[in-house]
Amino acid sequence: MSTIEIDAKRDLSFDPADRDTAIAPGDDFYHYAVGSWLKNHPIPDDHSRWGVFELLTEYTNNIVKHILEDPMPFTGTPDEPLARKVSDLYALGLDEERLECEGLLPLQVLLDEINALSTANEMARLVGKLHRTLSRPCFLFFATPDAKQSDTVIGGLVQGGLGLPERDYYLALDERSVDIRAKYVEHTARLLVLGGSSAAEARVAAEKIMQLETALATHMLPKEELRDPVKNYHKMPYADVQKLYPRFNWQIFFNELGLPNPGPIDVGQPDFFAGFNDLMGKIKLDDWKWYLRTNVLRSAAEYVSAAFEEEKFNFYGKVFSGLKQMKPRSKRVVETVDNWMGKAVGKLYVKDNFSSIAKERAHSLVENIRLAMEGRIKRLEWMGEATKVEALKKLHTITVKVGYPDKWYDYTPLVIDKNFSYVENIRRCYAFEMRRELDKIGKPVDRTEWLMDPQTVNAYYEPSKNEIVFPAGILQPPFFNDAVDDAMNYGGIGAVIGHEITHGFDDQGRQFDAYGNLRDWWTKEDEIRFKERAKGLVEQYNGFELLPGLLVNGEFTQGENIADLGGVEVAYDAFKLTDESKTKELIDGCTPDERFFLSYAQTWKTNVREEKARLYIKVDPHAPGIFRVNGSVSNVAAFYTIFKVLLHHKLYRPPEKRVKIW
Repeated sequence: MSTIEIDAKRDLSFDPADRDTAIAPGDDFYHYAVGSWLKNHPIPDDHSRWGVFELLTEYTNNIVKHILEDPMPFTGTPDEPLARKVSDLYALGLDEERLECEGLLPLQVLLDEINALSTANEMARLVGKLHRTLSRPCFLFFATPDAKQSDTVIGGLVQGGLGLPERDYYLALDERSVDIRAKYVEHTARLLVLGGSSAAEARVAAEKIMQLETALATHMLPKEELRDPVKNYHKMPYADVQKLYPRFNWQIFFNELGLPNPGPIDVGQPDFFAGFNDLMGKIKLDDWKWYLRTNVLRSAAEYVSAAFEEEKFNFYGKVFSGLKQMKPRSKRVVETVDNWMGKAVGKLYVKDNFSSIAKERAHSLVENIRLAMEGRIKRLEWMGEATKVEALKKLHTITVKVGYPDKWYDYTPLVIDKNFSYVENIRRCYAFEMRRELDKIGKPVDRTEWLMDPQTVNAYYEPSKNEIVFPAGILQPPFFNDAVDDAMNYGGIGAVIGHEITHGFDDQGRQFDAYGNLRDWWTKEDEIRFKERAKGLVEQYNGFELLPGLLVNGEFTQGENIADLGGVEVAYDAFKLTDESKTKELIDGCTPDERFFLSYAQTWKTNVREEKARLYIKVDPHAPGIFRVNGSVSNVAAFYTIFKVLLHHKLYRPPEKRVKIW
């Protein structure tokens, strides 16, 4: 076992010494629970944040690295071809000498095609080719369940095509946003110079690209409005897309994708596509060519010679995340292989890294928490009986997936050929995934499919399938450990399970029914009462200040905040049904109730660089860790009793100010 594996295991285990007992839990429960750990675990130079998720990902990626480095254990098994493919891709990524020798040569044909564009129709074909093999300029297109007929897959068009992480970076007038825009222009110019342009033409082109992307951004919905599934559903016949937005040749685009008849399409943001259509008539083709050239260089930067990757890192890594240095080459390539062949890696990973016992115990926890959620719904005073019937039906219809999928992707069509370059093989992976996606359109939804890989340290709720999914990656300490007491498991993975179940009833999830269809199943009175309670949580989080002047966006984080609060409450209810919760036995000097809340806080212990924190506030629908803990527990009545929180404590909220939704 490597040093980092040992360190990760040690840091992922609960240690009473992680607490800062000089802080009263009623003043700042987060720092009381994990303050000493935060002080003793500075962020490594190659990370923008350092906490439980990063430690567990490091540990998991180390296992993946061993699999990629040595496929021999799979020799003679049905998985041998799969192991060879991921290992070959990993080896290609490590061959830095070859990458430097090849330079941009593997992309030259594509870049020459961009340079040769002379008509809008040729541009549509090229945009289609990029969507099929490398990147997604101009907008996003993908396969998606029909929100109102969730058993069928249709095509979805969504706003996109920006180089900066979020539209507000183009439109905001604050000093940091203005500075980032200036740095983005400089970065784009340097990238174009690396691609063979002169410094003078690159500078002019970079300014044009900024103007073009700013024009796209002005037509985009703000992130808060993207949370509304009704506002972002506009299914229409393909012919209507062609009629409404005729300046872009959609038929040529879809022909290039290998989808000549895409069928009905959900146009998520019609105003954006009207704006894009308008820009196709206003912006010169030469400016679009510069935009597409930059898109190619940026998308391929990690897969060609070092200068491109370093330039991308110096902008995105340093400016947005505050990174001091890149991760070692081997770690970067592990992440790349995991990104592009994740299900293949996952199939190999779970062979020796996930037990049937863990799967059974996780299922048992889910059912206990589902039962606790049932009790909470039945006891709700603000919800009428008609809505409760629908809510309970939805709760009991939720599908649970644990560990890894029952059906694996067939990677036989994907050829990884070491005679071709790293970037060419990455493009093959991209094309394989895109083809697999597009082949779903017009067919029934595959309800066995997973949207995450088994080794991923995360979980999710999918409203269109009404399912909760817990990959093997998150079913490890500190979230889940079959060897520890119930309090630790219910405060860890239990709160995660409760969080994902509650997503089915948050501001977005509540608009989908038991079968995953976008349908209003609420009485008007109950909808009003729900929104009143949710508004209280929005207002609470709007008041949280992470850094001077840097406030949480309560509207944007609303769904996650509802899920955090519901998750900890329902997990605690489920814990109180266990025999252990009824004892007063002390472990590490703490009662079972105290250990439940300490376990919950431990899962969110994270040090974050200022640059990354500022990025997250703009783009991440989750509140920062400190507020996921303090914001939730300050609304939980049991927390006040267990930790003796009184009027003079900073987290104290009068009972009438504590938000209670689920």
